[in-house]
Amino acid sequence: MNKSSLGAVAMVLICQPTAALELNQASEAELDGLRGIGPPFTRRLLAAREKQHFKNWNDLQARVKGVGPRLSQSLSDQSLTVNGEKYQAQPRARANYSLTVLSLRELIGSRNTSGLTSTRLTFGTCA
Repeated sequence: MNKSSLGAVAMVLICQPTAALELNQASEAELDGLRGIGPPFTRRLLAAREKQHFKNWNDLQARVKGVGPRLSQSLSDQSLTVNGEKYQAQPRARANYSLTVLSLRELIGSRNTSGLTSTRLTFGTCA
């Protein structure tokens, strides 16, 4: 085989889309081949799967310690699926944080409560 033929074969292999790897069907060797997980983690995945197949990515994250959004995204990017679905990160809820600042008299308690004040501070939204 000459160099140009070898290059063409390499390009075909590199450019082919990666077949999806279904977590509920994958072998230990296939899971070990994924970046970001090693043999001990693979054994935890397989032990959890042996009890019950994973319903979806949220089920996987809830049942296997160490699987969160970042690892889920990484594994999905490597063509791992759960019940045929790629991972889709859930949009994070926006939160408003507010803080009520009490006067020292309010904290300690006062016989004369008519002059007490409190101030409410609001700190925007967090993304």
